Amino acid sequence: MVPSYNQGRFLAECLDSLFRQGYPSLEVLVLDGGSADNSVEVIRSFESQLSFWRSHPDGGQAAAINEGFDRAQGEILGWLNSDDLHTANTLATVAVRLSQRLAEPAVFYGGCEIFRQGSNWIDRRPALPFSSDLLHRVTFLDQPSVFWTRAAWDLVGPLDPGLNYTMDWDWFLRASERCSFEWAPEVLSRFRVHLGHKTGSGGVAREGEIRDVLRRYSSPEIMAHYDFLASHPLARWWLNKRMRFELLLRSYLPAFSAELANFVSPPFWFLPPSIRRNWLWDISGIR
Repeated sequence: MVPSYNQGRFLAECLDSLFRQGYPSLEVLVLDGGSADNSVEVIRSFESQLSFWRSHPDGGQAAAINEGFDRAQGEILGWLNSDDLHTANTLATVAVRLSQRLAEPAVFYGGCEIFRQGSNWIDRRPALPFSSDLLHRVTFLDQPSVFWTRAAWDLVGPLDPGLNYTMDWDWFLRASERCSFEWAPEVLSRFRVHLGHKTGSGGVAREGEIRDVLRRYSSPEIMAHYDFLASHPLARWWLNKRMRFELLLRSYLPAFSAELANFVSPPFWFLPPSIRRNWLWDISGIR
């Protein structure tokens, strides 16, 4: 399922990453929100390979995805945003993991490669073993690398259409209470960073929505860490720098990388007793 809105410049590459895999039972639906760019032209060029497409204003990304899954006939589900890509063997890998579990509410996920449009920067994020505790602190599942059975979707229910940035995390948290999760080390998707991508441009609205989701599912103890970062902008700014520095040091001084990264990060020298450094490191999302 591919939701899209004004992403015509990326859409052909996205769809090609699906069809070039040659998966025999592939069902692709494109739900476009009434784009004003060349999206419809791109969609029409793939029309013979699509199971369904439409282009008109809708209720937003989550509503479009829900509509797509209502229309879909398949037993293994997932969505790929139109600015992202699947890797060469994604669909075959997913089929091997889930095809014998179609009657179960099962979720399968892998790693993700993040790349910046127009540059050589790449960040490979390996999949982490599933942890409900960690999921309640940070959305460590990379959405384009996550797939699930129809049984899981029917049990958990649709995405919350009131969410614009965190509908995937909200769904994964609900699924964690009712589904089994399995992971694999393979990189299953490539997430594109560009000027218009929603995660990077969400700003205050995205931060507010993250906190709303946390209040639904997570403990006050976890919420305190987000409150700390919100009330200490220097620490929030420094957090990513500290994590990137540790990653760099791991290549040269792995035994001392964490200690040295902490030493050069004054905002984290003295923290309130209720704030755990390792939880802040988790919240950064950098690993």
